[in-house]
Amino acid sequence: MGELYVLDELSRIAPVIAVQGNDEAEEVKRALPFQAVLSIAGTRIVVAHGHEHDFQKEMALRKEDAWGPKLDRWFAQGKNANATINIFGHIHIPMQLRRDDILIINPGALASGGALSRQTLKTVALLFIFAEQPPEVAFIDLRQPDRAFQPVWDWDAGFSAAHKQTDESILEPTLAAYWTELEAQIRGVLFNHSFTDVSRMLKAVQWVTMPYWMEEHSFITGAELMDAIEQVPDLPPTLITDLRALLITHR
Repeated sequence: MGELYVLDELSRIAPVIAVQGNDEAEEVKRALPFQAVLSIAGTRIVVAHGHEHDFQKEMALRKEDAWGPKLDRWFAQGKNANATINIFGHIHIPMQLRRDDILIINPGALASGGALSRQTLKTVALLFIFAEQPPEVAFIDLRQPDRAFQPVWDWDAGFSAAHKQTDESILEPTLAAYWTELEAQIRGVLFNHSFTDVSRMLKAVQWVTMPYWMEEHSFITGAELMDAIEQVPDLPPTLITDLRALLITHR
């Protein structure tokens, strides 16, 4: 959601049911449930963002590239709620799969999952529930909304292969080439500072990267990221120095 006012705007179009995601502000986490169970026309549906509530379990799951453990969890989420449909987001990859009597659905996404990437495949999904036949899902690629769209993935190729087809980095190529290594070091730097300082810094980064993931600009440089960070008042000098060493002088 990002902020609760988004729900107010969406409710001008149609009734809205929402659950919290993994990157929500505290006010959103207080207002929205982790999971919702709906009964529509005799069909029980569970709705959740799809991430692990326990942070350590979520991080462990992200290290696993195989689809199996991820899919097992989402099917189990539906079964545990005695639901026949589980709708989730989180991975930003449109999909539908059926196992036994449970259907899992991910509608995809309009925006990227992080401030340093852009969503290249922008999709939504429509769920049709019938009285005497199985439910049906229709996916819509918003770049070509007048054409039928059916997401197809090579499940044996793993999660990363599918993710690369839906998301791309907004970092300039030289910085992007080092990013896997740099990200771990940056996390280590942030871990040594207060949650408040890190939150203010990340907010500044999100504002400066927005035109890039909205495709108004192509790539952002490490210098541009640092310029945004240095504009945040009262950040610890050590935080700025350490980040500058990684983002500017990483070569």
